[in-house]
Amino acid sequence: MSRLDGKRSALLAGVAIVALASANFLLRVLFSGTKLPGMGDDMLHYYYPSYIAIFAHMAEGNLAIWNPYQLGGVPWLAALQTGVFYPPHALHFFMHPAWAIGTSTLLHLAVAAIACLVLARRLGLLWLPALLFGLLFTSRGYFPGLVAFPNLFEVTAWLPIGCLAVVALARGSYFGGVAGLGLCTGMSLLAGYPQCTVYEVYFWGAFLLLMLVHERRSARDSAIAIGCLFASVALGAAIAGVMLLPAYEVSREGSKGLESLDERGMYPIRDDLQSSFYGSLLRHIGAPGLSLIAAGLFLGRRRGLALIFLLLGALTLAFSMGPRTPLFELYLLLPPLDSFRFPHRIKFVPHFCFAFAAAVGLDAIMRTLRVRDGGESKDPGPSWPAVAVSAGVAFLLLLRLTNSFRPYLAFYVAGIGVLVAGAAWWSRTRSNSEAGRAVTGGVAVAIVALVLVEIWASPPLRQRVFYTDTAARRVYHRPTPVTEFLAEQEERTWIHSLGLYPTYPLKMASVYRFRGVGDYEPANLQRQAQYFRYLMKGPEGLERQRFPYTGGVILAGSKTDPAALGERRRLLDLVAARYLLADKGWKQSELLQRYVKEIGHRVLMRDEHRGILFENPNALPRAYTTYRVEEAPTDVAELLGLLARDEFDPRVLSYSEGDPGFEPAPGAPKRGRRARILVDEASIVEVEARMKAPGMLVLADTYHSGWRATVDGEEVEIRPVNHLFRGVPLEEGVHRVRFEYRPTSLIAGAAASGIGAAICAGLAIVHYMRRRISPESPRG
Repeated sequence: MSRLDGKRSALLAGVAIVALASANFLLRVLFSGTKLPGMGDDMLHYYYPSYIAIFAHMAEGNLAIWNPYQLGGVPWLAALQTGVFYPPHALHFFMHPAWAIGTSTLLHLAVAAIACLVLARRLGLLWLPALLFGLLFTSRGYFPGLVAFPNLFEVTAWLPIGCLAVVALARGSYFGGVAGLGLCTGMSLLAGYPQCTVYEVYFWGAFLLLMLVHERRSARDSAIAIGCLFASVALGAAIAGVMLLPAYEVSREGSKGLESLDERGMYPIRDDLQSSFYGSLLRHIGAPGLSLIAAGLFLGRRRGLALIFLLLGALTLAFSMGPRTPLFELYLLLPPLDSFRFPHRIKFVPHFCFAFAAAVGLDAIMRTLRVRDGGESKDPGPSWPAVAVSAGVAFLLLLRLTNSFRPYLAFYVAGIGVLVAGAAWWSRTRSNSEAGRAVTGGVAVAIVALVLVEIWASPPLRQRVFYTDTAARRVYHRPTPVTEFLAEQEERTWIHSLGLYPTYPLKMASVYRFRGVGDYEPANLQRQAQYFRYLMKGPEGLERQRFPYTGGVILAGSKTDPAALGERRRLLDLVAARYLLADKGWKQSELLQRYVKEIGHRVLMRDEHRGILFENPNALPRAYTTYRVEEAPTDVAELLGLLARDEFDPRVLSYSEGDPGFEPAPGAPKRGRRARILVDEASIVEVEARMKAPGMLVLADTYHSGWRATVDGEEVEIRPVNHLFRGVPLEEGVHRVRFEYRPTSLIAGAAASGIGAAICAGLAIVHYMRRRISPESPRG
């Protein structure tokens, strides 16, 4: 084949794979949905509003490092899942959020498809098998269904790109391999789903070991390649340092770190793997793909590649099935896999592996037929009966392995068998090599067409995706008098949502910038988890829970007794929860009606289309002074029990962890007063406090070690007060206290990212220059 023909084939294959994958996504995923997700919609209630809120801040020149609009404030950047610094998310600065997420999804889909194509060619497969590989990975199975989880979808798209870098390492291109794999690891981490990035890193490592054996590399070269793998992972972690270090800092104070989980912790809802091993295999690649896997094992010289991917696919699929297989013990030995929930999230890896094994099968069939025709291929190839036998074996395997054989599957398997047997007969009885090659190409095209038919004949996603759900998105783009009123208040609002699709979603607080109480955010702090769980459940809430705390302060469906909650309502008063925003269906909640009645909330505003706003007259201000502070009990339950007493008044007495930093004056006032908030921004709060004696200023915002404080320009230490809040000791007089969120981890992480990016770029340049000097040499 001439160089021009090769470029034309590459262009045609690239256009074809992108067009087919995009058409499948648009027609069978995006616009096929007619029903709402049964367990709620993470895209609508988490990702979409988070992107709106974060990138609106970024567009105003404010780095989204602290979110003051939920749980009294949480580290925003450390949440990871929104991928603040992930380069493709720059689309949010130029597009409507729905268009930005949709465009990013299509771009990742296209890049993954092309990477599959290039990987297959790099490993020696013909163009049509390479096209089949990309189709099976991007158009069926696990990967396309991840569109409702954009960070997981984006992480998965880096899997085939990283495999290209692994192949480079295995073949001795060390500079290019380290640069490529480091970039893939870093981008995967920045996308914001570290659990699946860890899965990818383990897969790349196992793939490298097997490729070194397959390529018959020497012990010295293998040791260098393995060392380069570890260097690549370290380089990727450095590139993502601007997000990883703040996340690590929060994990040390967070409600969930990297501690080992038991089976109950890994599967807090249920074992989500009801299908069999073989049923999962069938769903990943379909009947035609499963048929082709057998051909890859029986035919051709690339059986080793088929075996590599089958072994890795079978192992990871067994991991995804959890304790139902004995191999799960191996999974638990790999750090830090035992700290992740839902191991079935690894399913994108076996999907990828089986898709490649099927492509090897098609490649083997094509090369075998060419050999029998006397073509140019150098593969030895068995006689044509072996080809037909392999198709029959695949059919029998399908019958046995799925345990639920359905007649329509026979159409695909029999179709492949007839095509292959017919072409084999032709190649045996004809000597015209041109005609033989034409028949071989026709058979391959027909097999790919059968795969496409099966993909398009299978049921579409049928789950409504947010892109097309204009009515559902409207809640985040149409402020009301209620949200405008709340955005002007310095106190907080407890949003009470009803059902999976409420008229007042929790993320409204972050979008419309009013200070909320509870919200869904897994990256919360241990203090918050203890405080709000005690509010809802009392001492029982401090016991080990099946579910990690995710930020909710929920009355409906929580089995919380309104009377018992009323006894602990002082905790809501302390967090300055002056308002209760109830969904329009609030009258259907007996719990909420009883709570409102018993606590004495009064109606403040009505929203005819969405709900009602109540006011809590007992709420405390966010900033106040106190002249008496005692050391807090070390037992959290005891401390929260003291704070929850109805008669507790923090302006008379507060509790500080450690030395309060001042000595009470004999003539000090018995009760402090409200302090005046002068500046109230996301990561900066300035307060004016008038002290009649030495005392403490308390700001009812979440305490975190990343906050710094100055009093009249002099830096002072912030004390944790009343378990959750910030306190600063003051002398007598009028003082201006400035709180600023400046975590050292952010500065160190930014420096690490800059250094990592520079090293990666340098390695890529060295690789490029060496290739120009010696293009034939595989070494880095």
